[in-house]
Amino acid sequence: MPAYSSDKEQVEELKELWKEYGRWILLAVVVGLAVSYGWRYWQARKYTTNIEASDQYQSLLVATENNNWTQVAAKKIVLEQQFPKSSYTAYANFVEAQNYVNQANYDKALADYAWVLNNNKNSIYEQLARVRSARLLMAQNKVDAAGKMLATVNNKAFMPAINSIKGDIAVAKNDVKKAGKYYQDAFVGFESQGVSDPVLMMKVQSYAGL
Repeated sequence: MPAYSSDKEQVEELKELWKEYGRWILLAVVVGLAVSYGWRYWQARKYTTNIEASDQYQSLLVATENNNWTQVAAKKIVLEQQFPKSSYTAYANFVEAQNYVNQANYDKALADYAWVLNNNKNSIYEQLARVRSARLLMAQNKVDAAGKMLATVNNKAFMPAINSIKGDIAVAKNDVKKAGKYYQDAFVGFESQGVSDPVLMMKVQSYAGL
């Protein structure tokens, strides 16, 4: 910084600097304030949206307890329309789908899972929807469709479940050797996660090593 012979010279220098750079400094301040305000607004809006979606989902759960599935469907539609990216909307689809599965109405359950796949980008929800869809497709004897559903892996934590279903697909195609390999991989994977599956154990004993 240059040495000034007097306070007056320093003041004059500051005036010149302001003339040259003042508007840019002011612009930077304005932009900084705008970004800060925008961030706070976005955070507040996100919080409010989560609360509203949560309230709607809680109402949906109350409807399930009352076995009012017409109201469940209505609440789910509201969530889909107003909060399509919310986790609560994915939950709502899983809840309704499970009810359809209990009624053996697999096509409607598959439609709920398809909605999750098309609208929610959370890898856990996507993979759960794929795994459950594949199981339903197998129940409908749509073996190739089930295999195609599992071709995309969104979350590798689900690999044991995926391999278990792939084993079922291999059995349906009379590929016993491949089935045994899938079942063995599924068993080892579940074991590493601390999960015990007696049915899978029976499949391993029946097909592994053949």
